[in-house]
Amino acid sequence: MSMTDHLRNARSRGVGAADPAKPADEPPAKPEFPKLEFHPIANIFPMLDEQSPSFLALVEDIKDRGLDETIVLYEGKILDGRNRYRACQLAGRIPRTREYPGRDPVGFVLAANLHRRHLNEAQRALVAAQLANLGVGANQTSEGTWRKS
Repeated sequence: MSMTDHLRNARSRGVGAADPAKPADEPPAKPEFPKLEFHPIANIFPMLDEQSPSFLALVEDIKDRGLDETIVLYEGKILDGRNRYRACQLAGRIPRTREYPGRDPVGFVLAANLHRRHLNEAQRALVAAQLANLGVGANQTSEGTWRKS
């Protein structure tokens, strides 16, 4: 029996045929947008105003080009990328995430955000207050070392 005959026999028995329970014109299921919380350490820095030109430009950029910088998770929550996460929601794009591999999440958040933010005096004071409220050992990987404000 030739290969063609084997394929015909298999198809006549329904092998390799489309699933009859699923309409042929049904589009593939879209992946669900992940529901992620913000890590308290990430809240050291203020969020961008959703009506600000900077945030609206981020949304448009993600709509046009996708997400360039991966969102970083720590303990399953967003450590870095809260504004990118919100922008992805508004742009209708599923964000890429990765787990933070280091041992100093506070230092990581400071390093990731201080250079990209133009904070006014009141915002700098807020960042300092948030840091003070984290408590001793908040930069370690053990649980329960940071305080929620």
